[in-house]
This record gives sequence, structure tokens and C-alpha cells, in this order.
Amino acid sequence: MKQNCIYTSVDILKNVNRGFRDLPGNDLAGGWTNQGENDLRGMKPGRLSAGEIEFTILDPSVNGNKSVIALRNKDPAFITETVVAMGRELCDWLYLLNAVGFGESPRAGVITLRYEDGSAAAVPVGLDDHVSEWWGNGAIAEGILIPVNDANPEKETVSLYTCGMKNPHPQRRLKEIVFSTDTDPENHAIWLILAAATSCGENLLPGQHEVRITADLSAAAGTIRKLHGANMGAPIYMNSLREITSGYLKDLEIPITRMHDCPWDNSGMKLIDIHRIFPLFHADHHDPANYFFKQTDDFIANCLAYGSKVYYRLGESIEHSEKNYFTHPPADYDKWAEICVNIIRHYNEGWADGFKHQIEYWEIWNEADLGKMMWTGTWEDYIRLYISASKTIKARFPEIKVGGPGLVSASRAEFTETFLSECRKHEAPLDFFSWHKYGSNVDSIVKEPAFVKQMLIQHGYPDAELHLNEWHYVIGKWNLSGPHSAENNREWSGVNGAAYLCAVLSGWQDSPLDMGHYYCSSIMPFFGFFDTFGTPNKCYFGMKSFTAMTHYSHRFAVEVVEGHRVWTLGGTDAEGNAAILLSCSKGHQKQIKIQVENATLDPAKIKVRCVDANKNLEPADQFAVSGNTMTLEKPEGSIIYIIELGRCS
Repeated sequence: MKQNCIYTSVDILKNVNRGFRDLPGNDLAGGWTNQGENDLRGMKPGRLSAGEIEFTILDPSVNGNKSVIALRNKDPAFITETVVAMGRELCDWLYLLNAVGFGESPRAGVITLRYEDGSAAAVPVGLDDHVSEWWGNGAIAEGILIPVNDANPEKETVSLYTCGMKNPHPQRRLKEIVFSTDTDPENHAIWLILAAATSCGENLLPGQHEVRITADLSAAAGTIRKLHGANMGAPIYMNSLREITSGYLKDLEIPITRMHDCPWDNSGMKLIDIHRIFPLFHADHHDPANYFFKQTDDFIANCLAYGSKVYYRLGESIEHSEKNYFTHPPADYDKWAEICVNIIRHYNEGWADGFKHQIEYWEIWNEADLGKMMWTGTWEDYIRLYISASKTIKARFPEIKVGGPGLVSASRAEFTETFLSECRKHEAPLDFFSWHKYGSNVDSIVKEPAFVKQMLIQHGYPDAELHLNEWHYVIGKWNLSGPHSAENNREWSGVNGAAYLCAVLSGWQDSPLDMGHYYCSSIMPFFGFFDTFGTPNKCYFGMKSFTAMTHYSHRFAVEVVEGHRVWTLGGTDAEGNAAILLSCSKGHQKQIKIQVENATLDPAKIKVRCVDANKNLEPADQFAVSGNTMTLEKPEGSIIYIIELGRCS
């Protein structure tokens, strides 16, 4: 127990409104998230330790089948507010054991602290700050993850989260704690509170203020892989903008760029999509005169000129319009496949005044599991298209790689299982399997390739490459216009997004992933590296930090000994110069200590640059070296460090 720290359990017995078990689902009664057997029925009542706190889990069997406070807006199965009576005590910290379901907004709810003197203070409960998905496994900024085994019938391990929140007025006696849903009525997250406690003195949760890291330069750990592919590329519709963004992108050394949604950032241009290259489907597809390649030629040439290979998506760009014009199944699948063959001939064999770019990767469609914005047909229709096109293309070009399906999510069995089973049944080629993932949970996206790899092995495609070819930091609702859109744009492309980017690319180094494509390397709001004037944002500098790290490709072991929401990568270059990349996401750590083993630090050689709220890969001056220990004084919030140690003896 930390000195002068005493915790007190908060009695929520009179406030709990649901249990851990829910059978049947969607019955407005029962427990957990109202999803039937996908519940927490195996949760054991009694003591549960989190840091130096012991929470008490209520036993629903002796409490009317109620053991958890469950809050949600606009749902009669839940409540929107509950008031917990306190004993008018003083406290410095409030701790929760909680989780969230269907968390799609930045906040899970709000805590209002009511004091004896009549005053009050509101404390927002943030997703990824104080709580995260019970079905997930990601760290939170203000606390720790508590894995729970054998509690859910469908998944071996689920998650609860313990967060610590500082009382804004510790000198005032606490009368009541009000737990309520978010003030946004469209926030439909389920906030689940299993226990609470308070304490005086220091925070009782570990890893809040100091991070300790060891780096062993003698422990080889493979090669740092260039997994920082991208989508879209520099816009070419305005030459000055093309020149500016192409120059910036050249500095990122993007290994490969996926050609998808390119028309979005090139107003009025006919790029990439099948209907833009071959606009009249009834026309003779053997006649080069019926194809319009010129603008796509220039777009691809520009991408190649700044050093990126090309990865071509055969299909259509997403349509966010009220009506859908081009995301329909082709009228003739065989003809569509032959049109694809001619596009490949143009870029790889020189057909129709073409080129010999030797583009290796060709993906068939994108996100047909999304619905009408990408595919108005059935999933079975898409599978038929994939089987037909992949066989035709591969028979004509055995040297290239063909794959798909560019899924919105790899975890929905109704799409993945049927696609892989039908491909295997019909002996369709699958050189790579592609899918997408947007979110804010680093651990989840880092672990997903291993899950996909096992799925491919089970379905007879053990050698298929793994391509997570759309990903980006997204937290909150997917609002691209209207309420919260400006806030989303700032958050997704800000320093939190940049730290997430570097954390993911660092974590993927130990995964079976073969290729990643960040969305995106253009001027698209919310997702692009640049604003509409070509000015780079924080995510650009996050990617530039990772690019710098790839120059130190001989990886050595780096371990976070104490602390959380910190991801590391270390390596040396051919001359023996060493560097470490650190990504700290939304943390309140004040100090980072790096102990270098089996090497001697020379303070005169060390250079530290950072990306934070105020700096874009500029020198970070607040560090000190003592012997083989380096100490960084970290500012509040997310930050990326690229630490160049020079040659260590």
C-alpha cells in the first residue's frame, strides 16, 4: 500500500439494475447488454483486485439477479441516471470498475460529484481514457485493464477496466455521486459499472506517472518491416497541390499505395474505377478506343515518381450519395473480368499505348459487405464475381497476385466464412486476403492479423498474404458532416491519431501481417495527411517518425517494464547507430526512463525529436542522461519520440 493511501468501497447495492446473465436477449429484462448468451454469466462474485484496490463484486443470486449499474440512452431496458449516497467523506480519487458496450462515441457517460456545501463538479467518462469495450482488450489512459476469464460463453477472455479520476475539489465533503448517460441523446453506448471506491492521498493505480523501459542493443529481434503502405496518393487535379503533396509524400518513403477512392480528392477526374476507365459497359471491350486511361496513367505515374509502388483495386469507389450509381453488380460477370484483364494488360504489357509498370497486386472490389454504398447486390453475388474474375485474371497473368475481398471487418463470420468456403470449394485463387479496421484500440488491431491467419489456415489458404489495407484512428461516431464532424476531424488527424499510428506500426512488427495500407495519404478531411491547401497534419508527422525508424532496420529488444499505453521499437543502422521510437497514447505519465543495456550512452551524440500538441518532429530538450539511463520529462497527453542514440559502444 502506498504511504498515506486508504481506499473506501462505495456501496452501490441500492443502485444496481441489471445482472450478469441475460437469457433471452432483447427482452427488456435480465442482464448485461441484453444480448442473450453473449453476457457475463460466469463472472464470480466477491473480491477482485486492481492495483492496490480490492473491489467487491456483488452476487446477483442474493440480490434479485442484480449486480451491475447499466446505463443507456433511449432504451427502456436500462436507466439513464442513478444517485449513489456517500458518507460526506473527503477523498482525492474516485475509482471505477467498469466497461462499455456499443461504444461509438467519445464518452461513455458523466459522473457528477455533489458536495455537502451544495456545489457540484462534472467529470466526463471518456472512451479509451476511463473505459473501453468489454468485448475488447485495449489499455486505457487513466487506469488498467482487468482480463476476465471463463465469464462469457462465446469468448475465453473479456475485459473490465479500472480507472482513477481525481476529485476536482478534495477539500469538500462528498455527499452524492451521480452516474448518468452522456448528454448527447444519440450516444447509445451501454455503460456498465460493477464497483466503485474512493481514496485519499496518492493514486492507487500503477503506471500513472512514470514509464520504465529497457533497451538491450545486443538482443537481435529481426528486421523492422516497412508496413506503412497507404491509400489514394497525391492529388493531381491541381498542379501546385500535386507538387507540394508529392514532395511531402516522397519523404515518407511509402512502400506501396492502394488505388482506392482516388476520385474523391481529384474533382472531375476519371481515375482508377472501372466505370471511369470503361464508361460504356455495352461497348466492345476488345477495342482500345472504348477505354479512357489518360488521367489514371498520370495519377499512377505521379505515385511511382515519388517512390511508391502501386496496388490496384479493381472495382468502384465508395458512394456516400443518396442514390447509388456505380456500385451495382456488373450486368455480365465474364465481360467485367475481361475488362479487368485489359486494364492489367495496359499497365503491365503496354496494351493500348500503355506501360510495363509490372504492378503486382490486384484486388477485386472493396467492402462488398458494407451495403449499397459499395455493393447493391447480395454477398453471394459478390462471391460469384470474385470467383469468376480471380480465375480469369490469374489464368491470363499467373505472375501477378490477385485477392480480396477488402472486408469492412474480418470478424463477421457470415461474410468471412462463406467467402473462404466458396473460394475453396470452387478452387478460386486467393494470393492475399484483405480487410479493414478503423478504431482506437491499439491492442485489438495489432492482434487481429493472428486471428485472420488462423482463419485462412483453417480454410485451406495457409500461404495467402495478410493485407490490412484500410486503417485509421477513429473514436466516436462516424460523423463526416453535421454535429461533431469538426471535432472528429481535429481528433482523428491530431496528435492522438498520430500516436495511434506509430503504436500500431510498432505493434505489427511481431504480427503475421504482410502489408498495411493507412487511409489515406491525400487531402481527404478526417483521414488524409494534408488539409485542402496541402499543409501536413500531425498524422503526417507520425508517419514521418516511423519512416525515420525504418532507417534503423536491424531491430533490437525494447521492453516496457512499467507503464501502459506506451509502444516501443528499437533498431540500428548499417553503421551501428541506434534509435528508439516511443509512442505514448493519451497518457498522463510525467517521466520516461530508458535503461540501455550492453552499450554505453554518449550524451553528446543523442538527438531527441518529438511530435506532440506543439511540435512536429522538432527537438525535445527536456531529457537528461546519467550513465546508461536516459530520462525524458514528458508533457501531458499523447506524444511520439524518435530518439537517435548515435553509435553506442
